[in-house]
Amino acid sequence: NPQFDSASPFSDGLSAVLIGDFRTGKWGFIDKTGSFVINLQFDLADSFSDGLALVRIGDRETGKWGFIDKTGSVVINPQFGFANPFSEGLAAVFIGDYETGKWGFIAR
Repeated sequence: NPQFDSASPFSDGLSAVLIGDFRTGKWGFIDKTGSFVINLQFDLADSFSDGLALVRIGDRETGKWGFIDKTGSVVINPQFGFANPFSEGLAAVFIGDYETGKWGFIAR
């Protein structure tokens, strides 16, 4: 029976899943058996890539993006206005406001 309001494709053996609506619901991660391995706690989450998943803490306007590992531990603190998943050891990140902010890259 369906139990999630949204889910990402499996990547690195885990899927990001949402319970609730996109504005107030929470995201966590399940394994292929459907068991939670990272509890519902994020305001938005993306699939794992290069062993890390992009997660947002806070709402769309003021929330910050960071990265977690497969245990759910924060490995790069949520500090970016926006970020892209890691690819080949690098992730594009945005710092600052939308008028004067800048994009750059961080290494894993």
